[in-house]
Amino acid sequence: MGRKTWESIPESKRPLKNRINVVLTTGDSIKPQENLMVFSDFDTALTHLAQDLKVNEIFVIGGSSLYEASMTTHKDHCKLVVATRINKKFECDTFIKDLESSEHFSPLFVSQTYS
Repeated sequence: MGRKTWESIPESKRPLKNRINVVLTTGDSIKPQENLMVFSDFDTALTHLAQDLKVNEIFVIGGSSLYEASMTTHKDHCKLVVATRINKKFECDTFIKDLESSEHFSPLFVSQTYS
């Protein structure tokens, strides 16, 4: 996850339980701790995680630049995109490219959530 995603998680819930949390940031305000690794870029994180025998799967959970990088620059490492379409209008300023028109990914199923 990126720094903003990390900071959006309430402090009482960080790091997320039962997994290794990885934060990508160019700053130095986030310090590694138990179950939390901090890297400055995607490539370094992937290299380190590939060598860690405890790591079986890697999930990108935000933000938008990491989603974009995982589906473009690092698409050879990305095996599956899990997307949930929330059928509600939200005021927002960040968007992810349309997965249905992607050349690399074919939608298997896009779950629908109604609120």
